[in-house]
Amino acid sequence: MSGDGAASVPGPPSPDPHGIRGMRERAELYGGVLTAGPREGRGFAVVLRLPISEDGS
Repeated sequence: MSGDGAASVPGPPSPDPHGIRGMRERAELYGGVLTAGPREGRGFAVVLRLPISEDGS
């Protein structure tokens, strides 16, 4: 999945640890990026990108 058409959900930190904002906050804790939004046509895409180290750990 390429993440094309994914939208960001901006805003302050959520007091509720669930949902897209909570997932994005947890991704950022590990240096990752989460995008989510409607896909072109139909459906919904959630894309998580996390960095990995050179040694794979």
